[in-house]
Amino acid sequence: MNSYLEIGKKEAKLASGGGRPENCQGFLRAADNFYDVSNSARIAREEIFGPVAAVIPFDDEKDALKIANDSPYGLAAAVWTRDIFKAMRAVKALRAGLYGSPWSAHLRSEGRSGDGYSIRRFDESAGM
Repeated sequence: MNSYLEIGKKEAKLASGGGRPENCQGFLRAADNFYDVSNSARIAREEIFGPVAAVIPFDDEKDALKIANDSPYGLAAAVWTRDIFKAMRAVKALRAGLYGSPWSAHLRSEGRSGDGYSIRRFDESAGM
């Protein structure tokens, strides 16, 4: 985790976090929140198992979806907007196993297939 903090400081701007809370024991650390992150940055591309947020700017809805889908992982996605129509469009266009939005109470998080059995299609086959 500490190495990603140092990498992040070189790649983007640190809004908050950057270390351990005072009087902390064990492995607990403060969340590191970076902004003005490029989608090509390591802190945006690699799967960091810790409290790290990388905020990537975007120009419009199409650009946001392009950035969100430009990942080999696609574990989960979230859409935050006041416009339910934008949220529905975005959720349909996202490639993720689990998705949600502030409207999630009205949506079913069923993954990529939308048929309720997406676990069957969660793995994508690749040649070896």
